Amino acid sequence: MRIADERKQVETETGFNSDSVEIWNLFTRLFLEWRRSIERNLGSNSIKPVEIKILKVLEERGETPVAVIADRVGVTSPWVTASVNRLVQKGLARKIRSESDKRVTRVSITPNGIVYLNRMKEFYTSIIRNAFDSLTEEERKSLTRVLIKIEESLRSQF
Repeated sequence: MRIADERKQVETETGFNSDSVEIWNLFTRLFLEWRRSIERNLGSNSIKPVEIKILKVLEERGETPVAVIADRVGVTSPWVTASVNRLVQKGLARKIRSESDKRVTRVSITPNGIVYLNRMKEFYTSIIRNAFDSLTEEERKSLTRVLIKIEESLRSQF
């Protein structure tokens, strides 16, 4: 069976446009390649994306309660607690118990955390720049329009 015939069969059987599935698979591969690139370049010094988000929140807000971090990052408080514990072990953040309410833990970024976060920003910027340098300005604008359209479509579904 030819590829074109296989695509038509998939579209008929599933109701999916196979081009759309192929594009979605490409998004997945791009994301995985991005993660691999980070891991290759950072190795064991790498921290998880959620931990980088936590450091960004701490840099912006200063000393912050775990519950507020969870809300800002979009994960649960237990998830933030586990992530903060890893950041504390690496010397990138510190935990402070509230004097008035022992149930509340506040977190702040350390000087090493600020240095690390700045290095990560530079590193991510270089990866992004390298990924998009081969595109013309018009191609970047077109891609941006298409991605915004996909994002809006996904948001409107749920």
